[in-house]
Amino acid sequence: MGATAVTGMNLDLHVMCPKIILMLFFYIENTNEYAFKDSFLALIPFYIYSIVYFAMIAVLKWWRDIYNIMNYLPAPAAIVVMYAFAFLLTFSLRLARNH
Repeated sequence: MGATAVTGMNLDLHVMCPKIILMLFFYIENTNEYAFKDSFLALIPFYIYSIVYFAMIAVLKWWRDIYNIMNYLPAPAAIVVMYAFAFLLTFSLRLARNH
């Protein structure tokens, strides 16, 4: 399920870049405490990507679904699951960072 999301060129995008960003977030950028509002602002690139992603896969069918989300869930449920995961991850990182 979604193996093509972490192979080839996508390995850097989905594995290496997040590791580097998390290291910077926890070890370098450690002087500020992040507010609840900051979590929503940090997700702006995700909001844009999710709109483009679902438009290209569910509506226009111009991209292949490398995450295989639409193979297992209808589009509305997939949107809810992706946003729930993004919010959970973002708020968990904020709490861990502020702790």
